[in-house]
Amino acid sequence: MAFPIVATTATSSRCSNDFGDVITMPASIAAGDLLIVVHASDTGGGTRTWSGDFLELSDASTTCNVGVAYKFAAGGDTLTVTKSASERFSAIALRITGMHATQAPEVAADATGTSANPDAGSLTASWGTEDNLWITWHGHDTTTTDTTISVWPYASNQIEGPYCASAGEPNLSTKEAAAATDDAGAWTISASLGWRASTIVVRPAAAATTAKASQCLVGSAAGWHP
Repeated sequence: MAFPIVATTATSSRCSNDFGDVITMPASIAAGDLLIVVHASDTGGGTRTWSGDFLELSDASTTCNVGVAYKFAAGGDTLTVTKSASERFSAIALRITGMHATQAPEVAADATGTSANPDAGSLTASWGTEDNLWITWHGHDTTTTDTTISVWPYASNQIEGPYCASAGEPNLSTKEAAAATDDAGAWTISASLGWRASTIVVRPAAAATTAKASQCLVGSAAGWHP
């Protein structure tokens, strides 16, 4: 068994109000890849509709408006997020390979707060201990000044969404861990803001099995034969 891999990533944003948000997708999408998008908007951005058969994992419009969705790619996939209110947006998209072909990623219940330390809490994978990929994210409200991140919960794929004032901003990082449960711990950002945070776990590809023909010895007058 091997860990799923974040193969390519992309970010996108629009710093003016509109209902439809065209998401920049990662490069080299092939059929069977896992696509995950974290989309942030202003608190008044309403709810989301995801195009292209993306399936929603989370969508909440208070204490920072963040939505998360996934899809097993068909190849050449595109995405437009249509909001119920006209607002700005910022988004991060991931293309993941080496994951389980049919197991949907799982996500923890959102945590919320207003502070400089967004904290997603703990998540347990329903399938237990395997070579899991863990993705922790948070979105925070944005003001007229961009924030910086001084502490990231995970060490890999530390991605900060593009900054737009009054748009909300997504941020994420990842790690590989052969564990059933993980608690990413808190971020540290440069201002106290309203935030929403959670963690996603991605199951690795199913282990290949090899059928082996059983062999037995059969007695005969001539001796033992396989």
